[in-house]
Amino acid sequence: MDIRGSHAGCCKFGKQANKEEGPIERHNTLRNVVFHACKAAGYALESLGLVNGQARPADVLVSGLHRSHPKSALDVTITSPLQQSYIKYAARQSGYNMEKAYKMKLDRFPELSDRGIKLVPLVWETTGGASDSVHTLFQDLAMMEAKRTGLRAKEILF
Repeated sequence: MDIRGSHAGCCKFGKQANKEEGPIERHNTLRNVVFHACKAAGYALESLGLVNGQARPADVLVSGLHRSHPKSALDVTITSPLQQSYIKYAARQSGYNMEKAYKMKLDRFPELSDRGIKLVPLVWETTGGASDSVHTLFQDLAMMEAKRTGLRAKEILF
């Protein structure tokens, strides 16, 4: 354990009180929020975590979200700017970790576009920040839900 306790906030192997999976629970909670927001916006969804029957890289697979691709694989990622390998860069540049995690996801699954699937990494930091892709997605989903329900997008976004 580190002296400042930052390891406890991001270790994926530890357990939190009353939680079976520790910080993985945070990932699954965000995945569920994304899933339900897409559903509320009226998009067709496929099983969580499946792309053509494979378990990765989609946490949520959505049809019709982007005009350029028939399907979009929304991949929830959580990263910590307190990791030893990133902390000196994260201290100098806000969002450094999110940007790095976003690019790493895109580089990891380049073949999806050839299969008609747009990969959309949705990156959150353990300290609370969220990538531009997260903000854009939720704004778009709120506008779609607003059109369907007659509510204002501001009411949907909290």
